Order: sequence, then C-alpha cells, then structure tokens
Amino acid sequence: MSEKSLWIVVSEGNIAAHNDLEAAVGQFDNLAKFVVSGSEIVCLTYSPKSKEAQWKIESVPLKDIAQKMLEKMEAK
Repeated sequence: MSEKSLWIVVSEGNIAAHNDLEAAVGQFDNLAKFVVSGSEIVCLTYSPKSKEAQWKIESVPLKDIAQKMLEKMEAK
C-alpha cells in the first residue's frame, strides 16, 4: 500500500475533504477570496511503509495554493 493523502479545507466554519489539492483549491474563485475568508487547507497523509504506520498533518503553503489557482485559470 502506498502513501495516501487527504486535503482538508477549513473555510467559513465549514470543513470539506478532497482527494487532491486541485479539487480543494477548486472551491475558491480566486486567491483574494481564500485569504479574506481566513480559509486554510491542510494535508493529512498516511504512510504505511514505515515500521509503524504514520499519520502526518501539515498546512499547505499559500504559494502552493496560489500556484494551483494559476494553473486552473490558465486551463480556462
């Protein structure tokens, strides 16, 4: 079994989970709305390859979120 990730979006009192960062970022029209709303995206990762399976949670940097938004806009 390989490493699995879940992207969790916390925005305006709501929590949603997505299978990839692109889907998580897709909830927002633009970066300004993301920032002004105080939203956050965190990545929950499960790694079964180590001796003891490990969970890791980390905030997704704003630059990564902005990059995905730019890619989304360029695809249109």
